[in-house]
Amino acid sequence: MSHKQAISSWEVVVYADCVRFKRVDHGRMQEAYPPVPTATAAVYAAAIVNGLQPPRDIRPCGKPIG
Repeated sequence: MSHKQAISSWEVVVYADCVRFKRVDHGRMQEAYPPVPTATAAVYAAAIVNGLQPPRDIRPCGKPIG
């Protein structure tokens, strides 16, 4: 793989019951997010790799829309 300029760098720390995300730039923390459950972390990771910020709020579905 050739060397490419990184769009963003993230530190992801996985614990037994949660995951913590930090956005870093040249080794310095730029943003830190509170620990989240692993299911929420999967949504955060999907957002990050698609160039998006982790969502502020993820809620269970209530009633169907429509």
